[in-house]
Amino acid sequence: MFCACNRKWVARTNNTRHNRKGELVERKTPIGIYYCPQFHHEGVSHDCPRSISSASADTQVWDKVWTAIDDPKYLLGQARDFVEQLRENADNLEADQERLENEITALAVECQWVITQARKGNLTASDMEYQLSALTMQEVSLKRELSSLGQTISINDLDNWEAKVKEYFADLQAGIDELKNVAPQTKEEQHEIFLLKKQVVNTLVERVTIDLGRELTVTLRLNLIKILEGGSSAGAVHLRQFGIYTRIHDMCRAGQLSIVL
Repeated sequence: MFCACNRKWVARTNNTRHNRKGELVERKTPIGIYYCPQFHHEGVSHDCPRSISSASADTQVWDKVWTAIDDPKYLLGQARDFVEQLRENADNLEADQERLENEITALAVECQWVITQARKGNLTASDMEYQLSALTMQEVSLKRELSSLGQTISINDLDNWEAKVKEYFADLQAGIDELKNVAPQTKEEQHEIFLLKKQVVNTLVERVTIDLGRELTVTLRLNLIKILEGGSSAGAVHLRQFGIYTRIHDMCRAGQLSIVL
């Protein structure tokens, strides 16, 4: 969670409170607090609320996530726009891919030229190592960019993408429905439900921002590449204690769609 100070909020447990007399007394039940860690006066934004109870923040975030998954028309519409944009940019992406491949080939040729010059005695060993190191760093950067670009391009080769995304949302709905309907009987079960909800939120939520009125804005992340490729069972969330299953994939940046709720 972030505020206008652009600082990532942290959590603490509050065991005390001020009574009507202004005296600091111990709370019967400790409460959780999220707060902004910016304590330098000049760095504190006028739009920063400074703190919020963890119960209030957790409830707001979960409700927004649940609402979005329960009726995913908006999410699906965002996905359609994203896929359409990728298709429109396909020609440019392919041109970028060809450019990167040519640059990588040129670097390989340049590396060989440096080695040849060193063998002929035109370069010292230290000069050769320095130049090869610089070329290697360029090559690693280009290959990383090419790999990411390749993942993005592959989305245009997959058919029936909308049905796969709808299936993904249906899996999420089934798991979250079960979580919502579970009635824990003990503190241990309550904590287990909290951890399961936290796992869902950590997987789906990219960022939470809080305004001066303590209203939260939630940004979801959907990795369309992983969804369309089917992901792997290792990326799933298994809610075993209550017999719940929902397929939630690991997220990577390539092909990832951010959606603000």
